[in-house]
Amino acid sequence: MVVVGGGNVAIDCARTCLRLGFKDVNIVYRRSRAEMPAIAEEVTEAEHEGVRLTLLSGPNKVVVKGGKVAGLECVKMQLGNPDESGRRRPVPINSSEFVVETGLVIAAVGEEPDLSFMTGDMAAVVADGHVKANPLTLETSVKGVFAGGDAVTGAATVIQAMAAGRKAAKSIVKYFKGEPLDQGREGEEIFESKLIVDTWGIAEESRAAVPVLPVAQRKGNFKEVETGLTKEKAISEARRCLTCDCHICINLLGCPALITDQGKVAVDASGCPGCGVCAQVCPFEAIQPAPEA
Repeated sequence: MVVVGGGNVAIDCARTCLRLGFKDVNIVYRRSRAEMPAIAEEVTEAEHEGVRLTLLSGPNKVVVKGGKVAGLECVKMQLGNPDESGRRRPVPINSSEFVVETGLVIAAVGEEPDLSFMTGDMAAVVADGHVKANPLTLETSVKGVFAGGDAVTGAATVIQAMAAGRKAAKSIVKYFKGEPLDQGREGEEIFESKLIVDTWGIAEESRAAVPVLPVAQRKGNFKEVETGLTKEKAISEARRCLTCDCHICINLLGCPALITDQGKVAVDASGCPGCGVCAQVCPFEAIQPAPEA
């Protein structure tokens, strides 16, 4: 079977299919491995488990024989100039088509909202392919209309979309009660644009490698792959400086303010949009909002 895409969803689909018994699992991705938005460790583990990567290959069409899927026609790509995401744009190579034989194709590619239905007064809330909404209340410029999730923020996590739904629901209740929408929103404020990285004043050390379940023990089941640190390793990790080599924030968000400086993650305040999402996704709380001046 073939999974089309290079993000975490594609990796999850491929590894799940192996656990469900598929013998041959192939990920087709139009850029190189270096441009894959999936977490690098996840890609490596997928390869260890037997997932094949067909890189610099873009899907062209599904091959059908006898009314059934028989393959995926792809075209080879080469990398051109960077696009809006900062990654090099894949450019098709003429007459380079080839077919990957498969009976199942799973699409795990990025999508964008179709806002063509928003006409008339609603058209005023659309800009650059997204819905404009107050970041605290999620109210649009159209009275009584609220919006959240990927249609507002662009591609983000399920957790962020769920949080937006809760925030919008709270605003809608206030709207019907005639209460100010921005009152009683403690804990929902948008962070100030300046962020700092808290080094905790501890000497830098390399991140401890988390033990994993042997590949042979992962087949046909959904056991936890990461088995956890020993007590001693956990204590050592807790004492370690967390500025920072996991790159989770960079891999998930692609924010221009998140940069690497000598292999470490740093925040470029001049490019920071002030959303504070990096602080929310950091599993180590190494990024913290700066105190107000």
